[in-house]
Amino acid sequence: MVLLGRGQNLFAGITVSPEVQQQVRRVARETTSFRQFTAVLRGAGFAGRDTSWRVIRNEELQKRDLVPRIRSVRDQFRPGESVITRTGKASKTRYYYEGSARITVGTLRDKDYVPVNFGSDELLTMAEIKAEVEKIARDAEVVYGLRLIEPSVYSVTESTNIIGV
Repeated sequence: MVLLGRGQNLFAGITVSPEVQQQVRRVARETTSFRQFTAVLRGAGFAGRDTSWRVIRNEELQKRDLVPRIRSVRDQFRPGESVITRTGKASKTRYYYEGSARITVGTLRDKDYVPVNFGSDELLTMAEIKAEVEKIARDAEVVYGLRLIEPSVYSVTESTNIIGV
């Protein structure tokens, strides 16, 4: 299992901060057209080729459509072809798992979600994926003073373009 450095994610073949990744994903989900998507990103100061933005947007829309399906996979099973997003983006591992951890911060009662991402060369069962998401969230509990409420999985991506480590 290969994890990227703390605070870094592989996104569209480049290493970016989770904040940038989440912002681009949010824009992809909230905009209704490709023109609107690129206009919002360029207005926010992001630069990039249309072909790269199109790949990112299409993958985000596909993931959004697959969330209800992946949540229906039982813990003892591995996600099937119908719930795995395929990509040609460069990746250090064959499979990339994305989830979130519902947390509370310190003694506050406010609840929030933090993204949890990791990669593996093996296709894991849903129980194994959830366990890894929970383990990463538990590590964040110690480091950042968060309290884990519930882990969840919302995306499994298979890369056909694996780069050397």
